[in-house]
Amino acid sequence: MTTQNYTLASSQAGLVSPVQNKRPVSAAIATLALATGLALPSAAHAQSSVTLYGLLDLSLDWSHSGNQSTYRMLSGAQTGSRFGLKGSEDIGGGNRINFTLENGFNLNNGTASDSTSIFNRQAWVGASGRWGEVRFGRQNSPLYVPLEGKFDATGASTIASGLNSFATLSVRASNAIYYGTPDIAGFSAQAMLGLRDSTTTPRSGINNYHLTASYTRGPVDLGVGYQSVDSATNASTLKAFFGGGSYDFGTVRLYAGFHHAQQSDGSVDKNVYTVSGAYRFNPASTLALVYSHLDDRTPAARNADHVGLMYAYWLSKRTWLYASGAVLLNKGTSAYALAGSTTPGVAVAYPGADAQGVQIGVQHRF
Repeated sequence: MTTQNYTLASSQAGLVSPVQNKRPVSAAIATLALATGLALPSAAHAQSSVTLYGLLDLSLDWSHSGNQSTYRMLSGAQTGSRFGLKGSEDIGGGNRINFTLENGFNLNNGTASDSTSIFNRQAWVGASGRWGEVRFGRQNSPLYVPLEGKFDATGASTIASGLNSFATLSVRASNAIYYGTPDIAGFSAQAMLGLRDSTTTPRSGINNYHLTASYTRGPVDLGVGYQSVDSATNASTLKAFFGGGSYDFGTVRLYAGFHHAQQSDGSVDKNVYTVSGAYRFNPASTLALVYSHLDDRTPAARNADHVGLMYAYWLSKRTWLYASGAVLLNKGTSAYALAGSTTPGVAVAYPGADAQGVQIGVQHRF
């Protein structure tokens, strides 16, 4: 997936609890405290928890284009490796205070995904209740993982997904304000805007905004989303749209999606069409087949086609193996590479060269 993070301004745990210091008290004080407690009205005591979580994704990758082959070990071919902390405090009345701090890293060599940031993926605090949820800080775009997962049988992951190779969108935003509605009869919506800061020109105002809506009920899962993202220097604007959905027939689920991306400087103007299906052999194994077509509407007309196959086998609720294969057919001077979810593809041998690849990996969540 081509990601353009102009907004960079630039989907278990240990329970953390305070240590209680026990000190001797007189019987009189203890009796007074007990009597006072019994005399006061009962009050709801806030309950809070902090969870350490993570995701480990590692794969072996082979790709070929022209007369060149490349062998690699990759982190994040299916989903970016990460660890983080998330917490929630019950403040009564069905309301909670929530936060997430999440950092990405490369499992193959132990390096940080972004050496300039402690929590490069997410760093936000917010509140939730029956009225919905608000968040403030660095966050994923509502257009990113939730909606892409509705349009692609692979969940838009590994080289098997044409969206990874063809889509152009901004994945995250800093200085962001988010609101998500509660689920109402299967419908929900999200809105987010990102503010400028000292790394942008100008230094104040709105840099980006994101709008999504979805419907999930029974076998039907539908979604649409739009984002508009200015570059840090305000020189151009990227506008991206996703729309589509899926229908579950039981052992087979079918997906269809449409993506449009356009940049105001004329460098990007394309439509991506994708159709796919997933067949569940049993609860532990699934096979997905994906076809995607890119229609480049710039004068260069760099069109391309992509066919991908992915098999996943669950060893447990937290660990699974996956194998993906794909063929990407570049047209004219097109030079798209087979890309993973958070890993760039190997450049093709020359403009117009086709690309083939295979990945075998494992993912574990904790």
